[in-house]
Amino acid sequence: MEIPASRWYSAIPKRRSRRQFDSKPVDPDHLARLYSVCAEFKPFPHARAVLVTESPKRLFKGIMGLFGKIEGAPSFVAFIGNMESPYVQEEIGYTREGIVLGATALQLATCWVGGFFRPDVAAAVAGTGENERVLAVTPLGYAKESQSIEEKLMTGFDRTHQRKRLSSLVTGLREDGIQRRQTFGLRYCHAAHGSGRIKLWHPGRMGVLESSSGCAFQD
Repeated sequence: MEIPASRWYSAIPKRRSRRQFDSKPVDPDHLARLYSVCAEFKPFPHARAVLVTESPKRLFKGIMGLFGKIEGAPSFVAFIGNMESPYVQEEIGYTREGIVLGATALQLATCWVGGFFRPDVAAAVAGTGENERVLAVTPLGYAKESQSIEEKLMTGFDRTHQRKRLSSLVTGLREDGIQRRQTFGLRYCHAAHGSGRIKLWHPGRMGVLESSSGCAFQD
């Protein structure tokens, strides 16, 4: 798959975790386009994403910690990993980022859920093979216009989207050759939504995954 880098990059600052959805069905054209992304974006052999157009009511477990309950999502995406890979969690995380940005570019809301869901229910509708498990899911649909109080609290009333200057966190940024590409990637990783989590930067441990389409950074 040729990654639509410019469209996905543009989606990064727009992306927000949403838990309250309008129950109206997703536009068929949007579903078809995201289905293609799920089917074609497979950067690793042990990780895949499956779009399910009908979300079971029992998929999510009640109140999700301090984040509130997910309600109204008409569809979801299951992220399935083959547990034979020692790096399956990292591969699922990388795959998930692409799918979520693809959804955001289509004006669809998502929410990364790695716990507080029922893997057996997700597996029953998404389908899993030998040694495979559903490691995470995201609800999918159109978010309600107004945020719930839980969503506002989760983001500190949008304070979690404020960032320190990248130059105060990382040294050695240059604008030439590969360093320019790394700096570009770092800026977008820095801007990426953290959903109230504390972002930990370990420059000495940072690794770079490179492809013909660009770079991705892991800490």
